[in-house]
Amino acid sequence: MLRNLLFVVLVLTAGCSSGEGAVYLTIGSDRAIGGIDHFRVAAMNANMESMPGDVPLSGAPVAIPPPIGIQVRFPKGRSGSVSIHVDAIDHGGRVLAGGDTTANLSPGSETNAQLILRNGSPPVDGGTNPTPDLALPAPDLAANATPDLALPDLAPPADLTSVPDLVNPSGWTLQNSGTTNTLYSVYGFYTGDVYAVGDQGTILYTNDQGMTWTAQNSGTTSSLYGVWGSGPGDIYVVGASGTILHSADGSTWSPQSNPATQRLSAVWGSGGNDVYVVGVNGVILHSANGGATWTPQMSNSTGRLFSISGNSSLVLAVGDAVLHTSNGGLTWTSSDPAPFAVVFQAVSNPGPAGFFVVTSHGTIIKTVDAMSWAGSSSGVTHTLNGVWNSGAYGVWVTDDNGEILRSIDQGVHWTTTPCGCGQKLLYGVWGTTDIYVVGGGGVILHGPP
Repeated sequence: MLRNLLFVVLVLTAGCSSGEGAVYLTIGSDRAIGGIDHFRVAAMNANMESMPGDVPLSGAPVAIPPPIGIQVRFPKGRSGSVSIHVDAIDHGGRVLAGGDTTANLSPGSETNAQLILRNGSPPVDGGTNPTPDLALPAPDLAANATPDLALPDLAPPADLTSVPDLVNPSGWTLQNSGTTNTLYSVYGFYTGDVYAVGDQGTILYTNDQGMTWTAQNSGTTSSLYGVWGSGPGDIYVVGASGTILHSADGSTWSPQSNPATQRLSAVWGSGGNDVYVVGVNGVILHSANGGATWTPQMSNSTGRLFSISGNSSLVLAVGDAVLHTSNGGLTWTSSDPAPFAVVFQAVSNPGPAGFFVVTSHGTIIKTVDAMSWAGSSSGVTHTLNGVWNSGAYGVWVTDDNGEILRSIDQGVHWTTTPCGCGQKLLYGVWGTTDIYVVGGGGVILHGPP
């Protein structure tokens, strides 16, 4: 039976031409997969199905994790729900893993979607002849590679057999951080670059999934409490005594002048020219020029602010109170998440269910607009310190009892796993398909189990 064919273009670059719709796929896996030579991709939209097409991968064979990004471009005028199937193929043509996802296509714009590769997937066309040349040819990937778009490093990682046997009974891997200083925050990028910061001016860096962590010279001995960046070439670190550090190359750090003298607890931005810093005494600083100048904003609070996050239309800062702004910080309004009268320890990045806020009494609350709030039973009563929403991979929470909480249904249910790391105080958490947790005594955990 003949199929109603849909022609798509498969590339490693981003962006789309006028009228074209595109889906940018972040491809992860439910396990470590090595020896990937290329992806085989098929798509369906409005009862039209593409023939499977192959996407060669630079530096093949490659491995996942870290995740790999590709773009599927659709002809002009196509819109609505699309289904996409991806197989990871080795050099001999064997299907290593496969997965499916859906997205909503809009003409002239790019939609983001995540896809998880799993075991046991059949070939995308069910046969031995994929006829990939019926799809439009992919461009020269070497010539069109655009690392500035934060695509992952496609070079194969180091031999995983060399990793020391540090897997503890919880299933989380205890990594060698090289320090006993408390680590408070961790953040990274799809390129595989990950940073952890903590006491005594500690900045640690890895680009091999934490198999090695390298100490970088921060130029300060102040405690560092927060790290964030718009990309691997634009990273901010904040800490005690009004410390703001910036790196334009991921390895050298320069202090930035600002009016704060108190502890700065967290940093977040919607982009390189829209960055916020919060701290004690209700301090909120904003930079619209890459940190060249920092302007104080009126928070109308004298309490502590521990965490900040947002999206293009809403920014939340939490601590002794919950504040929000929808106009770039021109005005900050106090939210009232009644009856949750507690200390609000951290706010997550936004996800499908909105923002998650974790508290000092084990309560987890969530909101989409900072006006209406819903509680979520975590099952613990300890102070919760960190939260990160990795979408389809779950929402992750740390506490001060050596536990890591996870929800795979956006906060409806939570499971708790002891870290097994001999450390009670766990603080920062960040990740994509794999998760990093940092805490007291220089603990760095990598997972999930």
